[in-house]
Amino acid sequence: MWLWWIAVFFVWTWLPHSSVEAVCPNWCNQRGICADPHINGGHCVCEYGFTGDDCAQRYCPMGFDPEQARTLTNRRTVRLETGHLGGVMQGRLEFTFGGASVVLEADATVMDSALCTYILSGLKSIRQVTCERETVNRDGRFGAYRITLIDFPSFPPYMNNYIYHNGNPARDAFSCDVTQVDAEQAIGPYCRVTDVVTDGIPAFTECANHGECQRLAGGKCLCQPGYRGAACDDTRDHDDIAVQSHVGPFFAASLVKWQVQRTEHAEFNVWNAQIGPVNVTSLRGDRLLRHRGAMVVENASFSVVQLAADDLA
Repeated sequence: MWLWWIAVFFVWTWLPHSSVEAVCPNWCNQRGICADPHINGGHCVCEYGFTGDDCAQRYCPMGFDPEQARTLTNRRTVRLETGHLGGVMQGRLEFTFGGASVVLEADATVMDSALCTYILSGLKSIRQVTCERETVNRDGRFGAYRITLIDFPSFPPYMNNYIYHNGNPARDAFSCDVTQVDAEQAIGPYCRVTDVVTDGIPAFTECANHGECQRLAGGKCLCQPGYRGAACDDTRDHDDIAVQSHVGPFFAASLVKWQVQRTEHAEFNVWNAQIGPVNVTSLRGDRLLRHRGAMVVENASFSVVQLAADDLA
């Protein structure tokens, strides 16, 4: 034990003071790596899902803006082209996007659309992707692929204080590497990534532009009315609000019943249906049923009663 304390004393006494002081802002809050600690105190490289100089800020769930997505239906698309100066493509290609990489078959006769899509689906920086093999040279075994990024991880997003995009990542976010291509089979192998679709893409942002990011609450979105889901990107609203049902075969009461303990009067409604600020249908407290708009009555008889002008007001 005494040897351990001697070692601690030696470190504290003889090493440069900066070596035992905290480096990087707040030690990156234990949510990142302190890079270059001896250069101006270092800088934080945050874990994915965190950002800020000291990695203290958590990203909120991200999604495509649903309003923009109604009209902006494109998604970021690039083309991956492979080739060589002679021979045949054999071995592997490394494809990288947004800090994550996968290894693809270099032989384009082997890597068809299905296999390419399957492998690219393993990228941690992509949630959904398609890969279409556009061309293939069966003699040289090289080809071209159209890669469409349909969706990205929502929470935590695969982003930090250095890697970020808004659904339309820049060209330099993509790269490919041919160092694993068999050099004995291919002379001068190469691969390149070029832009295909960069316009008409909805924004991919925190809370999908329709909520407030509550970072102090653990990175949760407070959605605007009408927007749902963790990222406020769900606008589906097809559920009935109030449903009353009864399955008994001998039911003989009222399924819905309203009762007011007062005398009949025109100053109140038993019920009133509105669309926005417009009254559509109402049953007034003096038994007057009023409807504004067209109405279809089928398999029923009714009587028309002439009302006074005051009753139609």
